[in-house]
Amino acid sequence: MNSRKPLCTVPFTKLFVLTDGTYRDCCASFPETLSRPGESVVDWWNSDQLAGIRKSMWSTEFPLACQNCEAQEHIHNSSFRLSASKEIDTLAEHYKTPDTWHIMFGNKCNLACWICDEKSSSLIAHHKQRIDILPVNFVNPNDEFTRKWPDLKANILDSYNHHDTVRICILGGEPIYNKDVIEFLEYLIAQGLSNRTILEFTTNGTILGKTLLKLFDRSQWKYICIFVSVDAIGPVAEWIRYGSNWSAIADNIMHYRDTVNYVEIQTTLSILNLMALPDVIDFCKAHDLAQTISMLSDPEFMDIRKWDGNISAINQQPFVDRNLHSYIDLIGSNKQPGMSDRLTAYIQQFSLVRRPLVDFDPALASFLGVQ
Repeated sequence: MNSRKPLCTVPFTKLFVLTDGTYRDCCASFPETLSRPGESVVDWWNSDQLAGIRKSMWSTEFPLACQNCEAQEHIHNSSFRLSASKEIDTLAEHYKTPDTWHIMFGNKCNLACWICDEKSSSLIAHHKQRIDILPVNFVNPNDEFTRKWPDLKANILDSYNHHDTVRICILGGEPIYNKDVIEFLEYLIAQGLSNRTILEFTTNGTILGKTLLKLFDRSQWKYICIFVSVDAIGPVAEWIRYGSNWSAIADNIMHYRDTVNYVEIQTTLSILNLMALPDVIDFCKAHDLAQTISMLSDPEFMDIRKWDGNISAINQQPFVDRNLHSYIDLIGSNKQPGMSDRLTAYIQQFSLVRRPLVDFDPALASFLGVQ
């Protein structure tokens, strides 16, 4: 047992499963490190790649891939790294099995969020297919995930043989939209494992029915957290997370707040929702909701740090009033020519399948230069 904690405990304790059943080093890293084709759970957990990442965590300086956590700590003194490190006091340099699983159950999703892509949203894949910009080599990740799920599920269940408490972090797509997720949660309850499970569930907040009300009964779980993705309020929220209804989402958030152990709003900051950030912060404060703000790195033409467009239209006063100066300072801090043009071109490609931004937020449409 090493009495000294590494810079970050994530690669020692957590395993991240992508929509097609492959693995990555961390949900916050950029650039990410991916498993090699054909690697099993055990192969990845014991791979030279992951061992190298673990070794780098005994340094006192942030690796390049950890720039997002570094930025978050500079602005808010909080990050995924810091929250993970609070979970344990000391750390074995190598766990036989993870105690935390972050699982993306395929790409089935009912929304077409602009910051997302076809690998994480079946609706985006459908839209891109209709306008003929879906990559020719695109393979539906659900097929591969379904093939790998039995082995993955067996390894997850084995974690209960090594840890008193297992943390299951479920993502999508939209996991509530996925029957495999519902069946897995029902299985954990039926096997008596849910009371040893910290369930963390990330959702777009659009769907809430009788099945979910029953599953999210906190008396059946050791602890249950609901993370709701909210990038804006009102009409602009319905454009950014395209296909959503803000009123329904707000109602569902209030229900979660009153029924589960913990609810957190997770905001992904991009050039699309920068001006909406003060309103999201006010919404969270008004309803006593915790909030985490993370920086978007990919696609790069939505990264506020690389933005090369005109920022004079941004009203800075709401940021000043809420002590959010750091976000204004980040705009164009790593300016890359052509980012604004690429964003405009990307948005306009979808004019045949999505309503124009001007219908939702004329000011944002003017700022981004799109119709």
